Formats: sequence, structure tokens, C-alpha cells
Amino acid sequence: MSALLQTLIGAFAAMVGGIGGAMWQTRHAEVIARSIRFAERREQCLLRLNAELAEILALIEPLYRQAEKLAAPATAYQDARGIVGRFTLHWETQASGVLADPDVVRAYQLVRGAAHDGGLDGSADYQGVVGNLQGEHAETVKRFRRDLGTLYGLIGELKKVTQQHVDDLHAIPRRTLASSRRRLPLPRRR
Repeated sequence: MSALLQTLIGAFAAMVGGIGGAMWQTRHAEVIARSIRFAERREQCLLRLNAELAEILALIEPLYRQAEKLAAPATAYQDARGIVGRFTLHWETQASGVLADPDVVRAYQLVRGAAHDGGLDGSADYQGVVGNLQGEHAETVKRFRRDLGTLYGLIGELKKVTQQHVDDLHAIPRRTLASSRRRLPLPRRR
């Protein structure tokens, strides 16, 4: 009887262990799959943000040059507001829920703050600013040029930070590369 009891206890322990192992393996696989999906979403988001920033810089750079030359850059102000609106929409709809990298978020917040301070995010009295720019109000023109230059520089910095993260996506960590190499013994000299 003792042998039969030991066999039954062993069988029961094996079943419980197998069921527990299967549950742990399933849960662990779900966690790994979730982290892989998040990493893929982050990578896609970084690539899209990097491309969007390249387009934004391509749009804002000639606008900045144009604003430097014009006496009344009212159209440049309108275009700058449109560019900032486009970028804000991209960030809010595609990047903000996925990117949690502190340096990217910090760089975005600096861009957002500069746009707000310059009234380029829609927070300023549109008619008043355009009226002052069309009327060649010297202080408004000077402030607009300064704010647009600051915004241009900060968007460039955000592009650099984003590009660094994109480059990091494609870099192979040294530790992984070194540990994956198979070390063969050197042949002995005779």
C-alpha cells in the first residue's frame, strides 16, 4: 500500500507541477509578447516622428528666412501657426501615448512652450498679431522673428534627440554581440 500511495502522491505532484508550469509559461509568454508589441509601436512611433520633424523643419526653415527679410511677415505668422498646429496634432494623436522617453518628452515640451510663448499655438489674439504684423509694428515684428527663430532651433533639437533614439534602435548592444560570439580555443603551437 505504501508504494501505491507514493506513486499516487508522485503522480499528483507531477500533475500540479505541470499545470503550474503551463500557467506560468502562458503568463510569461503574454508578458513577453506585450513587451515586444510595445517595442514595435515605440519604434514605429519614433520613425514617424522623425519623418514628421524632418518635414516640419523643411517647412519652417524657409519660413524663418522669409520672416527675416520681410518688413511685415503676416503671411509667415499664419504659415507658422499652421505648421505648429500640424506638429501638435501629430504629437497628440500619434506620439504622446506611445513615447515615454524623458528626453524626447522634455524636448517636445520645450517646443510646445516656445510655441505658446510666441503665440504660434493659437493662444494669442490672431487678429491683433496679424494686424500688428501687417501694420509693421516694429516690436511685434521683432518678437515674431525672435520667437520663430527660437521655435526653429528647438524643433531642430527635438529632431536631434529623436534621431538619436532612432539610431539607438538599430544599434546592436555590445554585451549581446560579445556574448553571442563563440570563443574557440586557439591552436597550440608545437
